[in-house]
Amino acid sequence: MDLQSKIHGALRPSEHLLAFLHGSFVAQPAPASTSASTPESAILAVVKHTDELNGQEEGSVFVFRRKPNDALEINRIFPIVGSFAISMTQSKSPTVDVLTSPTAQSSSGFLLRITSGETGSQALQLLTHDIRELRVVLDHTKALKSIADNTTSRSGSAIGPTYSWIAPYVRGEPLWTLPTVPRDLRLLKKSINDQLSHASAGFAPPDESTDLRHIMEAWLHKEARSAASKGTHKLRLRVGTFNVNGILPSQDLAPWVQDLTTTKLSPSKDPASDSILPPSDNDVPPLNVGVTEDPVGKNVAPSISEQSETSTLVPDTELSDSDPDLIVMGFQEVDLSTEALIYSTSTVKEEAWCTAILAGLGEKQDKYEKFVSKLFVGMLIVVVARREIIPCLGEVQTSTVGAGILGFMGNKGGVGVRLQFSPPSLDPDIKHGPTTLTFVSSHLAAFDEMVDRRNQDFHDISNRLTFNIVNNSNPASSSVDGAATVVTSLPVSLFESDAVFWMGDLNYRVDVPDPDVRRILNSPDWHNGIDVLMRHDQLRKSMASQQAFEIFTEPRITHMPTYRFSPGVLTDSLGYDTKRRPAWCDRVLHVSNTTTPIKPLTYREHWEVTQSDHLPVSATFEVGVDVYEVENLEEGAKDLNWKCRGLDKEDERAQMEVDPEGVEFEALKYGKEQVRTIKVKNTGRTARAFRFISLDGDSAIHPRWLAIEPSTGIILPGRTTNINFTAHVDNLSASELNMKFSDVSALLVLHVLMGKDYFIDIRAQYKPTSLGNSIPLLTRLPGPIRSSQHLLPEERPMNAPRELMRLINWLMTNCKQHDELFKEPADEIIVDQVVECLDTGDEFPWSSENVTSDVILAVGETLRRFLSSLTEPVIPVFVQAKCETVNNRDEAFELLDVLSPAAVNVWISLTAFLHFVCESSADPEQRAQHIASLFMPILMKDGNTVSSTSVSPVAKFNFLHYFITN
Repeated sequence: MDLQSKIHGALRPSEHLLAFLHGSFVAQPAPASTSASTPESAILAVVKHTDELNGQEEGSVFVFRRKPNDALEINRIFPIVGSFAISMTQSKSPTVDVLTSPTAQSSSGFLLRITSGETGSQALQLLTHDIRELRVVLDHTKALKSIADNTTSRSGSAIGPTYSWIAPYVRGEPLWTLPTVPRDLRLLKKSINDQLSHASAGFAPPDESTDLRHIMEAWLHKEARSAASKGTHKLRLRVGTFNVNGILPSQDLAPWVQDLTTTKLSPSKDPASDSILPPSDNDVPPLNVGVTEDPVGKNVAPSISEQSETSTLVPDTELSDSDPDLIVMGFQEVDLSTEALIYSTSTVKEEAWCTAILAGLGEKQDKYEKFVSKLFVGMLIVVVARREIIPCLGEVQTSTVGAGILGFMGNKGGVGVRLQFSPPSLDPDIKHGPTTLTFVSSHLAAFDEMVDRRNQDFHDISNRLTFNIVNNSNPASSSVDGAATVVTSLPVSLFESDAVFWMGDLNYRVDVPDPDVRRILNSPDWHNGIDVLMRHDQLRKSMASQQAFEIFTEPRITHMPTYRFSPGVLTDSLGYDTKRRPAWCDRVLHVSNTTTPIKPLTYREHWEVTQSDHLPVSATFEVGVDVYEVENLEEGAKDLNWKCRGLDKEDERAQMEVDPEGVEFEALKYGKEQVRTIKVKNTGRTARAFRFISLDGDSAIHPRWLAIEPSTGIILPGRTTNINFTAHVDNLSASELNMKFSDVSALLVLHVLMGKDYFIDIRAQYKPTSLGNSIPLLTRLPGPIRSSQHLLPEERPMNAPRELMRLINWLMTNCKQHDELFKEPADEIIVDQVVECLDTGDEFPWSSENVTSDVILAVGETLRRFLSSLTEPVIPVFVQAKCETVNNRDEAFELLDVLSPAAVNVWISLTAFLHFVCESSADPEQRAQHIASLFMPILMKDGNTVSSTSVSPVAKFNFLHYFITN
């Protein structure tokens, strides 16, 4: 094997070798004549890595030494970033910086000196006579240094590129191994098929090494962790955020810190007029508890016993399972002074809020300690831990980044804490592996119209908030001159974690006019009013459009807006400032990998704490921490690596047995799931990787109605993998299938990397349904959809969908009691019967004499689902925009003139029935309020859920209300 192939063999497929040269290690500065020196052989290589998320290029200089068996071993790695430099000395010549002047010539060779610029890292010296390759090496090094400098300059960060891809090398890991830091959550949330190269049957990509790396890393992590796992430890977290408006703590924070259950805000309650909660039983005001000072500049608090003796804590108060293990609180606008925006080292306000948090724990305070805190001008993050779990915490790091004025001042930005939690073990000789948790508290750009700036702030913080992990490299592999083998620390992204919790005043607003927001919040009759407003929430729309926070999850919001309250100024009946539109500015979001499931338990605002113009928000989570032994995980990974030897080599003898070679589903029905399984056995002698690929290069890997799990993986020799095929017809796939023939069979391609293709026959028949269609299509059906083999001419459609008219007529005839209609849940079995009758044309199996309330509720629910499944809104989007100009019933009827005849018939027939339901109620107006708020989002769907100019829900509500009331 030539040298270039050996170097490639030492690198991962994600890295690219640009250039290399031969040289020799030099332990001491070379004398004037180097001919007498006979140092050990060395190989210097320039390696480039391209980030999979943003395409950013990062480079490093790898220095190899030859082992006795002529294999290569990594001796040093120098990231080409920051103060990295190469200087060289020609025999009897002064030192020259080769990054700027690589033009010197010599017949006797050059002495290279490579420095990383990192504190405590020694330079490395090499002697080379390979002048031609030296020039190529220097050209690539200079280009990569320029890229790194430009990237750092654009980001405004002192770190810039992260270089976390170096970690597997610096720890001496084999080619296929578990990462030393958790994989980037942004990559994990992407479908693995989206990360693989394009391929089709018979046309595999010429180089499948990158695909193999993706598949192998995912499989190895899953299999090794599964084998080493001993169960799950439940860790309870309380995460909160509070914009304090520059005010020091002046109230008891117990409702927020302890997440106490109190009376929730109601339309008649004015939080600005509420008094604070009475003091806890120990009668200690928050600011009288001893202040915890940071010893030797560290942000780790002393024990509670070192605090002021004025505290009258009850030491024997026991904690329950519902008490959190970790309390993580983020603050914004802690300091609004002009000086603090530029530079501030004062910790007075930080200490005040840390003290207030501990005091808010009341009698339970002695069970907790402040573990770490970090202040960055106006932003503060505090982590408080149960004393008993503090030995389980480690590797704590903090980081800050500004995103405000000039990109570095602290009026906006983020602060973060990264820590590891290792579940406790009853056996002191057993060490459980760590789970990495990262907490980010941020303050994003303000004002309603600045949504794009907020999204950009998120990306700036995401890219620039990094943590430096300590490199614990193997000391046995020392360099010739006794210097450290590798870099001493590596920056990692905040997303290189098992779980990330992001909290703060994110400042996203609601794209609904101010009066309409207040009307919805004030009306007890508005059905799911908060859910309606959240459809217009800027954060939710940014997530849906993948403009920001797209991989995060937020618990369902059921609490009132948290901004803006202003005691002493003009407020509405809910206590909100009349000059600022109420909004959910203060949020808590989370994202995690599959080994760290997160279950939200509570998510609420705390209206009892009224000292700021924001309300504090808290969320309680149960985090499933994987319990595994580090040694078992490492041994398992090594064993799997050994079993996968030869995986990256072509093997003509590789064979797979697929049993059965095809699957057959029962007739597919809307909303009904079916699962079929095949077994794939590796009958060859080497491990093989598989994936599913397109049949012809143009079609999808599988039909929309079908899911495959797993869709990629590794099968060891003699082993069998079960692959599940799940058929599920939802609204989106139904709209496609209803337009096709009943036979929806497909041919799938199971591709073995560096091997052959196997074809799997999927046989299925689909029963068309009236759900998931458009009004124009339904009106062109000559009969029930199951028996319709053709469509009526476009110019001769039905007046309205027969299915809709059938449901309305049945309800008008048989529904004698309307009070429970559209309010109570329906029996799913009866709903299925109703839908089947609509699709086949069969008569409903209930006569007027045996109609029960369960049947009425089911028919009503079918009507609601039928309308909700329409692929287009009954009132088109362009008509909805005109609803805001409608002021009375006559103008509402005039607006129907622009609709198609079928849409008009649907609207008039349905609203006439809804009017009948409302008038039959004991309180027609209250019933109309409920009906309008329920059907408005169904009949007048937003055309674009991410549009910031969507029509106000109140305008659409009023339009529908005109038709169902007198």
